[in-house]
Amino acid sequence: MFTGLIAYVATPMNADGEVRSETLGRHLDRLAASGIAAVGLLGSTGSYMFLEAAERRRAVAAAAEAIGRRARLVVGAGALRTDEAAAAARDAARAGADGLLLAAVSYTPLRAQEVEAHVTEVAQATDLPLCLYDNPAATRFAYTPELAGRLSALATVTGIKLIAEDQDRIGEQLAAYRRALPEAFAIGFAGDANSPAGLAMGADGWHSILAGFAPDYARALWSAARSGDEDELARLHGRGAPLWDLLREWGGLRVAHAAMELETREDWPPQRPLQPMSPDAQDALSAALERLRD
Repeated sequence: MFTGLIAYVATPMNADGEVRSETLGRHLDRLAASGIAAVGLLGSTGSYMFLEAAERRRAVAAAAEAIGRRARLVVGAGALRTDEAAAAARDAARAGADGLLLAAVSYTPLRAQEVEAHVTEVAQATDLPLCLYDNPAATRFAYTPELAGRLSALATVTGIKLIAEDQDRIGEQLAAYRRALPEAFAIGFAGDANSPAGLAMGADGWHSILAGFAPDYARALWSAARSGDEDELARLHGRGAPLWDLLREWGGLRVAHAAMELETREDWPPQRPLQPMSPDAQDALSAALERLRD
């Protein structure tokens, strides 16, 4: 469920936080036709924490209808309260999700035993496969290989999404989780600038913001990394240098919304209090995306 190129998408919403399901459906129809393995809906890039339960259900239903069986649908079930996260998981399953993504999100940083109880309850809410989401910059909680190993004993917990923050440590990071997890457990990386290096070292999946708005370029990077073509991977990765800089400066969510406006010629503003990228940064993003097509 959590292997291959997983494209995470921004959620189009109006000023009142209502999902524009037709706009979302049109984009996902095109994305599913691009050959990606899965769509990641309502992850951090999908602004799940900004959405009421009814709007989450609306987004999942629109995505499931648009994608059909052409790609897997992985849906974020994160919430501040465990009962709400479990309810989000059940809603996603009923609306057509194929798998779940769960971040250890909380206003107060969680302890390991709290995360273990939280994941256990959400994992038992449905029979869908569940991917642990390690995102310490947002949650202030970092999974250890040992905790992931304990949670892998749950029948439905079958993957983990790690942040590839330091390219020089990806091999060490991957090896530590391989030692702690079952052989069939899917280990994937997020962080688009560094994730291709993880793929070249044997990671199972790439959880990619880039693939949500530039799937052809992301698929080319995936192919070069998985085939072991180091020269082609370096060439392609270098082409994305201006984009990597923008992602570091502005964050994936703002970049994804701005990229969708450029790609679709429709309004995709982030939800307040987030504000769009500056005009100069949007011009730089336009140039960076054009560079990916060269």
